[in-house]
Amino acid sequence: MRSCLRTGHVEVTDPELARRINARSWVDAVEARGIRDASQATSTGPIEQSGTGVAAADDFFFALGQKTCLAVAPPPRCDECVLSSCTRAVDRIQQLFRETTC
Repeated sequence: MRSCLRTGHVEVTDPELARRINARSWVDAVEARGIRDASQATSTGPIEQSGTGVAAADDFFFALGQKTCLAVAPPPRCDECVLSSCTRAVDRIQQLFRETTC
């Protein structure tokens, strides 16, 4: 979700939700699900265009998030990003919402 928000593949149009995400504030489950669903929906195009599977795309974005598009500290290394379409919106990060199961 972080890479979808930062690259501009997912745009939060609700100003209050965008403010809370940028401030790294808490969001509710409905808002979190909306961002997760939008992130998942945007991944189908690049997966189809690249000819890879979901697992390969997940691996790519997971590695990108672990090595380049870092969450908080140290700051992201945008100069090392391989995504030419990235908007470098480093203030955008996945929301603070933890899903738990019983």
